[in-house]
Amino acid sequence: MTRRFFTVHQANRALPLVRRVIDDLTEKYQELTQLRDELRKAGPEKSEDLEREARALENRIQDFLAELDSVGCELKDVHTGLLDFYAKKGEETIYLCWRRGEEQIDWWHSLEGGFRGRRSISELPQLTLGEE
Repeated sequence: MTRRFFTVHQANRALPLVRRVIDDLTEKYQELTQLRDELRKAGPEKSEDLEREARALENRIQDFLAELDSVGCELKDVHTGLLDFYAKKGEETIYLCWRRGEEQIDWWHSLEGGFRGRRSISELPQLTLGEE
């Protein structure tokens, strides 16, 4: 798949859809986690129904992941709703970083930097912040 690069403006425009998908994904992931706990405790008479329900939830989760992929962002942590958008800082490929609960894209980091390496987007050159 071709990598899509975002400006901060483009990534912010994608956030309303991304927020909805992340909220739905997180909800279904929590349901699946609870269902798997039930499955471990269930006897054989309930296991088949619970397994069918778990497969349906897994399929729904895959749909949400595919939707995020089609937007062009990468989910990093389903629990916190952490995800990244590819961007350019000059010739360097970086991530624009967002986490559920944040209003907009305010952070970036190197591809290797991860969440702990987040830095303010105010440090980025204006071209990367372009308004297209």
